[in-house]
Amino acid sequence: MVIALASGACGNDKTEARKATDSLTVGLKAQSEGRTDEAVKSYNETLVRDPRNKYAAYNLGLINQLAGKPTEAERYYRLTLSIDPDFVPGLFNLAIVRTASDPKEAEELYRRAIKVSPDDPGPHLNLGYLLNSQGRTDEGNAELGIASRLDPRYAQPLPAQEPTTTTTAKSK
Repeated sequence: MVIALASGACGNDKTEARKATDSLTVGLKAQSEGRTDEAVKSYNETLVRDPRNKYAAYNLGLINQLAGKPTEAERYYRLTLSIDPDFVPGLFNLAIVRTASDPKEAEELYRRAIKVSPDDPGPHLNLGYLLNSQGRTDEGNAELGIASRLDPRYAQPLPAQEPTTTTTAKSK
């Protein structure tokens, strides 16, 4: 009897897991095609079937962030990180959302992302900008340098210099 119950439960779990995967797939497709309302519905269905699905939670955060809803985005990013504390996209995007209201937390989040994925240039870049905005230019420029070494596309061009011309005084 216990085996039958366990077996039945496993079968049901597999069915729910499959349904969660299917709704996540539908959500990803809808989101990539710009059908945000459908994506949100699918991601919410995924979370009902699998409350620990970090991808559904993260994508709900992203949709809300892009829609200019930072409070909702933050809620979903925090859910993502409660599921997987080392999920770099969640750390990175939560840091972006928190930069204006709590730059200290944003810095901590960028540093956590860097610890987990030191070769990802994005957290280095944003941390560099954040530190520079706080007047911590040596630290900030060091992070910007790391970002540009990791990905040359992040190299900051030198400010354009005005061409200098030498004028010779003419005698009258």
